[in-house]
Amino acid sequence: MAHTPTLRADIESARALLPNQGVAERGIRNLAASLHDDETVMRMLTGTYGNGTGLMVLTDQRLIFILHTIMTQQVVDFTYGKITSIQWSAGLVFGSITIFAPGNKAEIRNVRKDAGKSLVDIVRNRVHIAQNPPAASPAGPDAVGQLRKLAELKDLGILTPAEYAVTKASLITRI
Repeated sequence: MAHTPTLRADIESARALLPNQGVAERGIRNLAASLHDDETVMRMLTGTYGNGTGLMVLTDQRLIFILHTIMTQQVVDFTYGKITSIQWSAGLVFGSITIFAPGNKAEIRNVRKDAGKSLVDIVRNRVHIAQNPPAASPAGPDAVGQLRKLAELKDLGILTPAEYAVTKASLITRI
């Protein structure tokens, strides 16, 4: 019996939500090698990019597409601050995600409709946050409102627990 390596907790959690894990098993097993040490995986889905079916990974820092076959490995990534636009188009069961960044356009096809739309919405929010960082505000009652908004972003999955903790600590020092 082959030994299955233990996956990081964040990868395992995202994998549990992936409907057709078998298609991307090789990419999932090798995903940790493509991540930064401080990067957290939030969601995964499968799709076709170019001529191969691979794994699209949403992390707290970027969007990654990994095509991992026996012969090759291709990794294409987009940091949220560099994405200029992301589009979703859907058919009856599957859809396509098109990502635009300066000098680059990627289309991931054959994405399950339910997973694709949700991922695109999260990426749009992350792109907005990356391109419009919150301005520093004076201390006072507004900081309490910002803490409430921050908690909402965490509850919606837009902020990771780590991002939430750092931003919350910053806001509390201004109260």
